[in-house]
Amino acid sequence: MAMTLILVGDVRDRLRQIPTESISCVVTSPPYFGLRDYGCDGQIGLEATPDEYVTEMVAVFREVRRPYAPGQVDKRGDGHARGGGTLRKIKKQDETGNRQYTGFNERWDAIDAPLTRQPRSVWSIATRPFKGAHFATFPPDLIRPCIKAGCVEGGTVLDPFFGAGTTGLVAAELGRSCTGIELNPAYALIAAERLGCHVLTPDNAILGRPT
Repeated sequence: MAMTLILVGDVRDRLRQIPTESISCVVTSPPYFGLRDYGCDGQIGLEATPDEYVTEMVAVFREVRRPYAPGQVDKRGDGHARGGGTLRKIKKQDETGNRQYTGFNERWDAIDAPLTRQPRSVWSIATRPFKGAHFATFPPDLIRPCIKAGCVEGGTVLDPFFGAGTTGLVAAELGRSCTGIELNPAYALIAAERLGCHVLTPDNAILGRPT
């Protein structure tokens, strides 16, 4: 059964609590540098210099890599992947030789793209308004292809900057579990209301529900 989980707290601390090899893909919108004050001590984006901001973001995403589960993307020798009615050769090269990431490529090819075309390197996706208190939310149409291609069925999506929880909504729609981390308790509660999550701990630090 798919599960939605919201961890309230500092992303640098909460990431360390996520089990190793438990996440299939990451979809997130990190905070900008010097643009918004989300009203919480320790927030990323209000550092004194861009270099300090980058240092913090690098530290976060180094830890994001640890929970990735091996085998979520098939790794095979040089070959072919079929998708969208065509047969194309895919070849990835590294120090061990040729490797084909068939799992990701086949899921990517299966995405329903506008005008029946495969998704290109630049996507034009309109934003959507949200009446809640959060400054900005992900457009679901931006999240959906990322989850379809990056997360196997039955897998778990991680959003380390969960905000109002749109990643969780799309993951639930697609039958994937989702773990979100949110620093601001008020935004976490907005996300919980949107997702139908319930408080799971006495300190309101973990909210969740089966999807």
